[in-house]
Amino acid sequence: MKCLHLSDCQDNFDAHLPFGQGGGLPVDEILAQLKKTDYSGFINLELLPRSWKDIRPLIDSYLKVVRTFSRKKYFKTKIRLFFYSILLRTKVKDAFQK
Repeated sequence: MKCLHLSDCQDNFDAHLPFGQGGGLPVDEILAQLKKTDYSGFINLELLPRSWKDIRPLIDSYLKVVRTFSRKKYFKTKIRLFFYSILLRTKVKDAFQK
């Protein structure tokens, strides 16, 4: 397997939710199993922000995947996000208001 597509949805709605926001996908179990089998392919996250307030949970979903496979990349990304958070928040908020 070279690419895995993850999308956390509800039973009756294709919601593309951030992980842990009400979907039924057992994300922790899937990631643990992938780590256990030394998965090295791509992981595509299908996440759909509905407002600017959804951006943080989407980033957290990405970070959950990154942390599973690379602690070094996880900490580098957290540092970058710290420095870019104000700019990111402003730009994303503006995009949703248009």
